[in-house]
Amino acid sequence: MKNYCTIFDRNYAVFGLTLIKSILRFGGQIYVLALDNETVIALEKLNISNVTVIKADHFEETLKDSKRSYAQRCWSLQPQLCQFIFDNFSVDKITYRDWE
Repeated sequence: MKNYCTIFDRNYAVFGLTLIKSILRFGGQIYVLALDNETVIALEKLNISNVTVIKADHFEETLKDSKRSYAQRCWSLQPQLCQFIFDNFSVDKITYRDWE
């Protein structure tokens, strides 16, 4: 099974859910870093198989860095998310996918 990860918040949930739907059509496991509680709640409520929700609490230090814009902080989370998945799940390969 292929493993994918992505990051989004409530402002981009429509795009994120579309990405999830597209990936699931072809099979795979998706790890989603939900950047806010609304996204966590929505994803958990949807209870989509093969989707693992990761809360932003694990990345607080990066998200609170006031020297960079919110977008810059999110971009810097991409490699951190991949490493987090390697460290916490039985995954040997991961592909980061953006909704753009």
